[in-house]
Amino acid sequence: MTTAPDVAVLATAELGEGPTWDAAKDRLIWVDILGSRVHTYEPGSGRRTVLATEQHVGAAKPRTDGGLVVNLRDGVGGYSPEGAFAWLHRDPVPGRRGNDAAVAPDGSLWAGSMAYDETPGGGTLIRLAPDGAVAGILDDVTVSNGTGWSPDGTLMYYVDTATRRIDVFDVDSEQVRGRRELATVEEGAGFPDGLTVDADGCVWVALWDGGALRRYTPSGALDRVVPLPVRRPTACAFGGRDLTDLYVSTARVGLNSPSPLEGSLLVLPGAGQGCRSPPSDSRRRPHTRPHPRRSRVRPHTGRARLRLFRAVTRPKLFGVQPIDGRSASTIRSRSKLRAAAEISNINSKGRAWDDLA
Repeated sequence: MTTAPDVAVLATAELGEGPTWDAAKDRLIWVDILGSRVHTYEPGSGRRTVLATEQHVGAAKPRTDGGLVVNLRDGVGGYSPEGAFAWLHRDPVPGRRGNDAAVAPDGSLWAGSMAYDETPGGGTLIRLAPDGAVAGILDDVTVSNGTGWSPDGTLMYYVDTATRRIDVFDVDSEQVRGRRELATVEEGAGFPDGLTVDADGCVWVALWDGGALRRYTPSGALDRVVPLPVRRPTACAFGGRDLTDLYVSTARVGLNSPSPLEGSLLVLPGAGQGCRSPPSDSRRRPHTRPHPRRSRVRPHTGRARLRLFRAVTRPKLFGVQPIDGRSASTIRSRSKLRAAAEISNINSKGRAWDDLA
């Protein structure tokens, strides 16, 4: 039986996401997307660190060399253990950013993206191979989110939040095929967001605006519902040395009166048995430049500003559904926050790791 959630890290992340257990260092990695921060937390000692990135960061995963691979606004980059940065795959698209990402059993990184204004079809899912080769997997995605694999590696589970579904694919070498529905989250129960797969092959998914986690069996049956003390859980992952504790990232963006726990990192001790996730095996070594160059104005910057204006004037309803009777103007305010965060992030300055212990 799943225990009640505890608070692992009390925080105020705008859009906490992507908890990932780093087995080599006995720590949890998670990000605040809109805050442009990569956080780490060591349960054994309580030590915490934070890395400020120069762009919005959708996900951060450990690398085999001890560094990090990050899914940024303009593509995928890597940090060496010493903090040196280099792009591994740079593909800037005005109005688009990286979102959730996951490492496959073969060490490749599967990185998703989405439009800031959540334009249907504005996102993608790509595969970055260990040798640096990039392959497009899906190109008609709205909000690319949770990705995970069955314990034997023959199935891949995937969430495009706009569809309200958890889909399953057959894994065929470096590609996937046979997309089909595993489960659909019904109206009023929230939207599927990040996911993880446990040792039983069951899929745990966080429900944005649903205030809960759900566990689905490999056949798609709803097996368990875990209520949470937050309204917007974003993703979950097993961690701890024996992989039995389930960590949950949360968000406070768009909430009129967030509770003290919104934006914190939660943990459900002894929730189940997780599977070991390999580190990313990207082999390109970062150069000595510590951070990506500051963004410069490009000829197509006007289009980016137009899309940000649309994000303010034409908000999407999925994922920003009214809470506690909020009006459409409140929904627009969240889109304004996205636009403002994006504009200010262009001028943000990255810095090295800060120790919060």
